[in-house]
Amino acid sequence: MAYVEVVASSISNVNIASPGFSTLDGVSLTANVSRIFLSRQTTPSQNGVWVYNGSGSALSRPAGDEQYKTNTSLDNATIVWVTGGTARAGTVWGIDPAKVVTVDTTAHTLTRVSLPPVQARAATTADLALASTHALLDRKSATDGGMTTGGASTTLTCATSRPFRSSDVGQPITVAGAGVAAADLVTTIASYTSPSVVTLSAGCDTPVTTALVTYAGVQLVGDGSAGSDIVLVKDQDDASENGLYWANAAGAMARCSEPLVPARAVLVSEGARNAHTRFELATKGPITPGSTDLRFSPQNLVYNVRDFGALGDGSTDDLGAFIDAMAAMSANPTLGAVLEVPTGDYFLDGDLHI
Repeated sequence: MAYVEVVASSISNVNIASPGFSTLDGVSLTANVSRIFLSRQTTPSQNGVWVYNGSGSALSRPAGDEQYKTNTSLDNATIVWVTGGTARAGTVWGIDPAKVVTVDTTAHTLTRVSLPPVQARAATTADLALASTHALLDRKSATDGGMTTGGASTTLTCATSRPFRSSDVGQPITVAGAGVAAADLVTTIASYTSPSVVTLSAGCDTPVTTALVTYAGVQLVGDGSAGSDIVLVKDQDDASENGLYWANAAGAMARCSEPLVPARAVLVSEGARNAHTRFELATKGPITPGSTDLRFSPQNLVYNVRDFGALGDGSTDDLGAFIDAMAAMSANPTLGAVLEVPTGDYFLDGDLHI
C-alpha cells in the first residue's frame, strides 16, 4: 500500500485553470510546491492529487514517477493522506468503488477509508528526550541488585525479585552505581546461574546492595529513515510528541511516514512490557503530527503466558514468563483484561506476587 501525502483538501469544486486562492482549508499554500487533494469536482476525472502553482495559475498533476501523474493507472491500493487543514487534517482517502483508474481519463470518486494496523517493533514506557539517542527500549528492571568488589566480582544477585532467565545471556545490562567511582556499570550478561544470580562480563568496582538493574530490552535497528524499525512513542509529557517514529541507533528518531488517523491500530511485537500488545489512537478529529496531542489506548483483553515464553512442560522454569505477562498487563491496564494460562504443567521456581 502506497501513500500520497498532501498538505490540504478541498471541500467543494475547484477551478483547475485558475483556483483563485492561496490558502486551502486554512493551510497556506506554496506555489509549485504544495500538493492538494480534490475530492468534490463536478468533473469526476479531475478528482485526486494536484500541484498548486499559484492563485491565478492552472493546477498541474505531479510530474514525477508517482501516483496521480497524468495517464498513470491507479487501483484501490492508492491512498491519499491529508496532513493539514481545519476540516480534513489526518484523514485518509481511497478510490471508491474499487476499480482501475487512469488519471485524467477515468471518472472516479474517493472516500474516507480505514487503514490496516501498523507493526511497531517496540514502544516506549516513559517520557523520552527525543533529541537523544535511544538504541534500547522497554527494558526489564529490578531494584535489588547486589554486587561486591571481591576481586572485582562479576556476580550479580537479585535475591528477592529473581528476575533472570537463561535467555538473558548475552543481553546488555546496567547496574546503577556499581562502576568506577560509583558510576553505572554497563556490560552484558555472560552466564546464567539461577533466577536470582547471573555472571556479568565486567566486574563491580563499587559495592551495591539495592541497586537499580536494567537489562535486555529491544535493540533497535535503523538510521531514522524509511526502512528502520518503527517505534510507538506513547508516553511523552508533551502529548504532541507522541506518534510513530523511525528508530535511529546512532541519533535522534524521526517521525514515521505512516498516516495517523483516529482509531488506527498499532501492534507492538517486542519488549518487556509492551510485547504482543495492541494500541489504538484515541485522539478524535483532525490530526496534524507534531502539533495535535496524541493519545494511544491499550486494547488487549488477553495476555497469554505462552506469548511471553512459558512452555508448560513441567521442567522448564516458567516464572519469568508469568512475571513478564503480568508486567505487560500492569503497564497497559485494560478493563476486563485477563491472564490466560493454557492447559499445561507449569513449573514456577519462586514466588509469584499477584
